Amino acid sequence: MINDIEIVICPECLEVDSKINCFLSENEFQCNHCNAKFSIENNYTGRISDCYHSFNELYFHRMILFSIICRKYKNKAWKSLLHHDNTMFNDMFIVGINTPDGQYSYHYDKKYWNYFSTIRTLKNAPKWDRHKPSDIKRLFSLEAFDLDE
Repeated sequence: MINDIEIVICPECLEVDSKINCFLSENEFQCNHCNAKFSIENNYTGRISDCYHSFNELYFHRMILFSIICRKYKNKAWKSLLHHDNTMFNDMFIVGINTPDGQYSYHYDKKYWNYFSTIRTLKNAPKWDRHKPSDIKRLFSLEAFDLDE
C-alpha cells in the first residue's frame, strides 16, 4: 500500500509531505513537521480545508443542492436502499435522477434519507448506466423538461 501513496497530509498540522520517508510501518506515519503519529485508516480527509470550506462541508452542500434538483424534477428522481442487483454499501442509500442525457446519482449515508423525503422510493435502483463524475453536465439537460411546463 505504501507505494501507492504520493502525498501524505498530517491530520494535526495539515502539512503536506510529498516524500514517504516519515512512515513508521505499513500504514503508520509520523509528521516531519509536528511529530504527530497517525495512520492511513484514520481518515481525516473530510477535515481538510481550503481555508473556506472543508471536504465534509462541501459534500454536505453538494447533497443539499442535489436534493433541491431532485425535488424540482421529482417525477424523474428516485431513491433506493438497494442497487439493481440487491447490493448496497454499508449504511448508505442511492439517489438518482433520469435526465434526457442519461442517469446521474450519488450515494449518501442513511442519516440523510429525510433530505430526500419527497422523492419516490424504489425497491431497487435502476441498473447503472455506467455514468461517472465527469457526466455531471447531464444535469443541464434537465432544463429541457422546463420547456414542457
